[in-house]
Amino acid sequence: MDQDRGTFGPYLKGHMDRKGWNITQLGLEAGVSQAIISRWISGQTTPSVENLRPVAHAIGRPLLEVVVAAGILTPEEAKAKVVHSPAGTLSDEQLLAEVERRIKTGARPAPTLEKVAEQPGRFEVVGAKKPARRKKGEGGRS
Repeated sequence: MDQDRGTFGPYLKGHMDRKGWNITQLGLEAGVSQAIISRWISGQTTPSVENLRPVAHAIGRPLLEVVVAAGILTPEEAKAKVVHSPAGTLSDEQLLAEVERRIKTGARPAPTLEKVAEQPGRFEVVGAKKPARRKKGEGGRS
């Protein structure tokens, strides 16, 4: 985690204050232990994505914003888009290039955003290009 663990506490406390909530009220709204919330606010522990889902919902903030505030993802990682193109949308050249790339590098398909969030230090964030659309009549299907 690149962000300082201590930044999530003030972030969460600020949203609780805006709602007029204390730890007990947030715990009830989010279904998370008051002791765990207290440790987050004091900077003793970092929440898991699973615990952040109900907290984000309770405070009315997007999950991705809360995950970044907790330091699980960097802002740059949060901007990354995971693009999965169905094989049918790729041109023959694009499909062949992808197969060759995977064979040469032993690469696997791009991970889902959830997988990146679970293992933030494991993945490199790179830009993605939109695939070219096949023109009608092109391609290998008859």
